[in-house]
Amino acid sequence: VHWVYPYAKLRDANVVSTINVMNLAASGSKAKYFTFVSSTSTIDTEHYFSMSDELTSEGKSGILEADDLMGAATGLGGGYGQSKWAAEYIIRQAGKRGLRGCIVRPGYVTGASKNGSSNTDDFLLRFLKGVVQLGKIPDVRNTVNMVPVDHVARVVTATAFNPPKEDQLTVAHVTGHPRMLFKDYLYTLKQYGYNVEVEDYESWKKSLEDSVIEKGEDNALYPLLHMVLDNLPENTRAPELDDRNAVESLKKDTEWTGTDASAGKGATPEQIGIYISFLNAVGFLPAPPKNGKLALPEVSLSEEQINLVSSGAGARGSSAAS
Repeated sequence: VHWVYPYAKLRDANVVSTINVMNLAASGSKAKYFTFVSSTSTIDTEHYFSMSDELTSEGKSGILEADDLMGAATGLGGGYGQSKWAAEYIIRQAGKRGLRGCIVRPGYVTGASKNGSSNTDDFLLRFLKGVVQLGKIPDVRNTVNMVPVDHVARVVTATAFNPPKEDQLTVAHVTGHPRMLFKDYLYTLKQYGYNVEVEDYESWKKSLEDSVIEKGEDNALYPLLHMVLDNLPENTRAPELDDRNAVESLKKDTEWTGTDASAGKGATPEQIGIYISFLNAVGFLPAPPKNGKLALPEVSLSEEQINLVSSGAGARGSSAAS
């Protein structure tokens, strides 16, 4: 994953490698199921934003997994989404020729649900630190499709061993249950005792510019200034998703795991609190200066985990968003 690289720099990693593995799946005397971890970045176009708004206004859940993806054949602005779209297109052509399996589309992949363990270079975690440093939250009201990494892994595994339809190639969306507004996700900091307040986006943008550019103050959002100052409300839009195929595979998976995870996981104040506690434990985020309405939960981390993150592991490179 890279937010800035053009398609040409991501083609080998995300497209050519997919073809190589797909050839492996088709080789030999026995055909194999093929599971591809894609991204909801493949549907980040105005076509799908409008479709999502129309579907939800009719009381429907969102973009269907059966959609042909042609609404993103044009209009994808980032090289990452373009590379994932190209890989999906090639896989779908193979599906018409008999390839079986599942394309899994996660959104933001966040920390482990029980102890918050995560890559601190993640976009959403950087934003938590950035607004704590600034003391201000942008009033952005898009929903955030964030799902704990362990649930994403469960969906990938479930669809690999129990595809929604065993005789064809299908798609499974990984979407948060529930989703949370972007501003509410950040405002959770207030509930746990941090001194942060919401202000309109234009004012927040000016505050961040003055802090980082004029005053030279440190801020975790500095590497992402091009994204957050350009048009954050537009850059964080995400279509609502129907996920019936993912639910079907998770229900089938219950027979083997003994756990029904089909209800899914998403963003709640309690889950965000676990992430904040993790960030406190590894020194990425300072402890809240006062008691809030909610008490931060205790998380269990090994000394090795703490040392790894504290020494810089995960502090560089790409976001954890898939």
